[in-house]
Amino acid sequence: MPRTRRPSKPDTPYWTHRSWQASAAFLAVVALASAVVFFTSGAEHGGSAQALPHTSATSEVRVNPCQTQIQTQTQTQAQPQAQGGDKAPADLRWGTVHGTRVPVSASQGPARRESPLWRCFARTRAGAALAAQIICSQMSGPAWRLATQEQVVPGQGRDRFAAKREFVQDAAESAAPATVTWAGYRTLSYEGRSATVGLLIKTAQGYAATSVRLRWTDDDWKVLADDDGSLYSRLTTSVVPAGYTLWEA
Repeated sequence: MPRTRRPSKPDTPYWTHRSWQASAAFLAVVALASAVVFFTSGAEHGGSAQALPHTSATSEVRVNPCQTQIQTQTQTQAQPQAQGGDKAPADLRWGTVHGTRVPVSASQGPARRESPLWRCFARTRAGAALAAQIICSQMSGPAWRLATQEQVVPGQGRDRFAAKREFVQDAAESAAPATVTWAGYRTLSYEGRSATVGLLIKTAQGYAATSVRLRWTDDDWKVLADDDGSLYSRLTTSVVPAGYTLWEA
């Protein structure tokens, strides 16, 4: 009797499918942005989310690391850029964060690249896109706790992210294959103090895409995690680059 193929469940996380787990594209994306695969709804390890420490204004004066950078930026960078379309910075260069190749810009950020965090991005569309890619890339390295506390908006989502991240091994500096890189972005929404950015990822098999929400807080962009602890939206594969601003034309 012929075996009946069981239909796939649309609500099943894509990373649990054997075809995905075996594909080079999936493994490459995991190496580039390992945070994607374990931010599912509900705690998989039975642990509950515990809040990260919040700085008390009455007990400690918090120094804003981006304040001096903001004061020295041009007027265009210092003011929220709500008008105009997406564009790649003319001064775009490339750096490496925990083995991942990331775009950087002297005008759009990060203005501070001291170890272990890269931070201080321009309050622009391109600045938000660079922040989304770099902040999420930093989550795979050993300084992820500091990055989470400093570069993710406080709340339930951040606490759940931190609880799940504890069970994931830090990525090696050479973790991401050279064939995988951040390829571009498109702004899905931008209101000066908030932004949602679509991110394009290039692999040897083609393109994939996800999106990240951000908030302008303490003179810098911070990632806004979903309540379930996700920093990214669900990854979409077989994406065409049309409609995205590419970092490299």
